[in-house]
Amino acid sequence: MNPVDTGTNPVYTRYRTKFREFLKELASMPLQGFDEVVRMLEESSEPEFAAIYVSMISRTAGLWLVWEDYCRSVSSEFMGLCRDIEAAISESGTRIGGVSSFFNSSLKKLLVKMHADLSPGIVVPAWIITYSSFTGDKVVLHLAGLHPSEQLRRLPYFVAVLGTLDAILKAYLDYYLTKGSDFAYITAEYIYWEVAKPTTLFFDAVVDELSCGKCINTRKDLYELVLSALEENDTEPPHLSPKSYIASLSREVQRVLYRRLSSERLRAFQLGA
Repeated sequence: MNPVDTGTNPVYTRYRTKFREFLKELASMPLQGFDEVVRMLEESSEPEFAAIYVSMISRTAGLWLVWEDYCRSVSSEFMGLCRDIEAAISESGTRIGGVSSFFNSSLKKLLVKMHADLSPGIVVPAWIITYSSFTGDKVVLHLAGLHPSEQLRRLPYFVAVLGTLDAILKAYLDYYLTKGSDFAYITAEYIYWEVAKPTTLFFDAVVDELSCGKCINTRKDLYELVLSALEENDTEPPHLSPKSYIASLSREVQRVLYRRLSSERLRAFQLGA
C-alpha cells in the first residue's frame, strides 16, 4: 500500500494543525473539565452502526466498480450479473440510464450521514459541507454544537472507521489499475481521491501526529486482505467483516491518544506553574 505524500498536501497540514490545537485546548481545561473529557475517552466504545457504515460504503463503491468493469459493454457471460445490479437500482426508483449518478449520490449521502453520526467535528471536508447544504442535512450545525467531551468520545472510533475505509477503497483503486479496466479504474480513482480521501486524510493526520505505527500496520493488513479477495473474484464486492478492524484501530487510537493527552496536560501544567 503506497503511502500518500502527505507532506506537501495543504489539507493534510490543516487537518493535523487542527487536531494538534484540539489536543492543546483539551489539555488546558480546568481540572474538573479535563477529568470529564478523559473519562469520556476511557468510556469510548464503538457504536454498532460504525461497521454498518463501512460495509454499506464499501459495498456501494464495490458494486459501482463491478458495473463499470463488466456492464458498460455486456457480454453474455455477465448478463445476469448486470441485470441484478440494474434490478436493484430500478427498485430504488432510479432510471437505469443514471447508474453512475445513482452510485455517486448514494456514496456521498452515506458519507454525509456517517459524518453526522460519527464525526467529532474537529475538521469537516469542504465537499461534505457543500453537499450537506444541498441535501438539507444540518451536518455542520450539528457537529459545531458538540461538547469537547463528546468530540473526544467520538474520536477513536471515527478515526478507526476512516482508516478501515481508506484501506478498502485504496485496494479497489490499486486492483483496477493493475487489471487495466479503464472505466473501473477511472471511477475507482474518483471514489478514492475526490470523494473518500478528503475525509480519510484525517486518519493520516491523526495517526501521524500520535505516532501510531500499529494503526498504519492494521490498515495495511486490511488493504492486503481486500486486494487478495479481489484477485480471487472481482464480480462482486469482497465479503468483509470490518468490525474487528474498527475495534482494533479504535483501541490503539484510544491508547496513544490517552498517552498524548497526559503529556500535553503535564506540559500545560509546567508552563502555567
